[in-house]
Amino acid sequence: MSRLPRTLFSFALLLVASLVVPPDCEALDTLHLSFDQTIVLGGAGAVVDDHDVAIDAPYAPLAIEDLGSLPWAADITAFAVDGRDALFSLDLTSQLDGLVVRRGDVVRYDGSSYEIEFDGTANGLPAGATIDAIATSDGRLYLSFDTTVSLPGGVVAVPHDLVLFDRGSYALELDGSAVGIGYEYDIDAAHRRGPESFLVSFDTGGTISGFVFEDDDLLELRRGAWSLYHDASAGQPGGQGSDLDAVYVPEPSYGMGLAISLAWGGLFLRRK
Repeated sequence: MSRLPRTLFSFALLLVASLVVPPDCEALDTLHLSFDQTIVLGGAGAVVDDHDVAIDAPYAPLAIEDLGSLPWAADITAFAVDGRDALFSLDLTSQLDGLVVRRGDVVRYDGSSYEIEFDGTANGLPAGATIDAIATSDGRLYLSFDTTVSLPGGVVAVPHDLVLFDRGSYALELDGSAVGIGYEYDIDAAHRRGPESFLVSFDTGGTISGFVFEDDDLLELRRGAWSLYHDASAGQPGGQGSDLDAVYVPEPSYGMGLAISLAWGGLFLRRK
């Protein structure tokens, strides 16, 4: 093999290696977290209010998500990210820069202005129901509610279910009873990781299929099997004892691995 093809082959191997993330790297994922009460989180003692979303990134100081100016009395009950925009719900009717947001709505915030992404009243959500979990994928919303709701199309969802809302129609996406979730549990945080995986947290601790958890734990349901994804007691200090009520996990960034591969590739080219 000549020098140039050999160098290109080495570069290709490094590039492929940089894009492969081993399963045990999940613990280093960035987590966007909101809690049901004001807490002091992290070694630096950052104050995180119940209307804040904390960004817990590996090897970086704790940060707070920019959600504009939210009412002090409001609590974030659900959170997700769609592209560069934040999606969230509140536990009480509020005005955001003149926009009236009800507890059954999902708000989109693009960094400068708010708009209603999901209007609960217009889409048949019963009055008084609160959205307490949001996940998103390809423009579709996955929602959980704090009470049993009867939705258009004959869909009935209890608090341990996740409902898909797509192009004005509802469907039951995650039937809690079918995956071992008891009726005493309420999904109050959710994130969709793929077609066969959801991350969820519950409003209380308990047991599912013999698996013991707390209300500040984040569990993964993958292909019908449960596992612990994030243990608050082992993460940033300060989150223990509070209920995790909103979560979002961005896709891992491979930029650093690509940069390393390019640097190594350049080194090999210079040496040959």
